[in-house]
Amino acid sequence: MQWRMMSLIAGILFPFLFLACSKSSVQKQNLPPGPFTIGLAQGGGFTGMETGYHLDKWGNLLAYRRLPGAEEEVSGQALVRADSADYWYARLIRAGAAPANYLRKGDVYRKIYLSEGDSTRIWLWNPADTEGVPSEILTFYSEFLGFCQRHLQKKQK
Repeated sequence: MQWRMMSLIAGILFPFLFLACSKSSVQKQNLPPGPFTIGLAQGGGFTGMETGYHLDKWGNLLAYRRLPGAEEEVSGQALVRADSADYWYARLIRAGAAPANYLRKGDVYRKIYLSEGDSTRIWLWNPADTEGVPSEILTFYSEFLGFCQRHLQKKQK
């Protein structure tokens, strides 16, 4: 009788214990990265004006423009799902290209940056001269730009 009772209790408790332990390890593996901001921009040339987008970990998407020597002027904003931000973070990390400057002084430029904590990685290039720029970075730029534009257009409608 005692044996059956102990077997019954163990049979009931063991699955709960197993689920509790396995859930915490799964949660640890799926933790999103710490705070980050992904941005892209284009600018330079005669006016030196830069236009671009910032997306942070929490899904805050901002469009901006900046003239040389001036502060950023926000031209649009939207809130996207935070898992979208995590997706773009993972895509940029998977691109695996080392940050680099492929630009000559005075060029029109395109830029991607990733800020995490105190560090910022920047990829910078001339859109008319992409020799040496990894194709993963060029693809990321065009796809992330489309994502930003679509979400800000939805917000304006």
